[in-house]
Amino acid sequence: MTVYIDVQHMGDPVKKGRMGAAFGEDINQTEAYYTSLYAFWMGMFLRQKGHEVINISDGQYKDRHARVNYYDERNRNSDTPSVYIACHLNAGGGSYAAQFYDSRSAKGKILANLMNEGLLNLPQIRSVKSIPCHNEDWTKNAFYCIKRIGYPVAICCEPLFIDHPPHQELLTVDGMKQLGEAMALGIHNFLELA
Repeated sequence: MTVYIDVQHMGDPVKKGRMGAAFGEDINQTEAYYTSLYAFWMGMFLRQKGHEVINISDGQYKDRHARVNYYDERNRNSDTPSVYIACHLNAGGGSYAAQFYDSRSAKGKILANLMNEGLLNLPQIRSVKSIPCHNEDWTKNAFYCIKRIGYPVAICCEPLFIDHPPHQELLTVDGMKQLGEAMALGIHNFLELA
């Protein structure tokens, strides 16, 4: 059971210096800074539960997706699904956590719901959404983050809004640990059910 954790908004050789959403000028006020932290803790939790974790954080999205598909094809040894998580944070005035999944994926919806269940254990996260995405409406940016993933169940993860005051309480190393572990529990539970 392999989980691919992709820290997006960094490592793109074409868009150098890109760090995603920001609420200030410093590196520690950017999306990429915080996604790196929660991705680390997500991976550590999953490794402790016995799952194989492969971190991805470089290349353009299409190249990352091709690499994940290549690794997954080589390493798949059962019918148990693998998982791909595109790590993001949101901005723009919202107050919810969101897990976007391919609108054609029944397993994606299950995984999104399980990841959100874990987030509801955090007092700063009061609302969660599991959102089907495709390339025809406002969800197309999330879809772009996962659209080329083949066999793995793919999620574009947006667990908080960096400009929402209650969510900002989680913008610490410990907060990112809580966030990463809460979502990792959902991933673990999904893989155990599969």
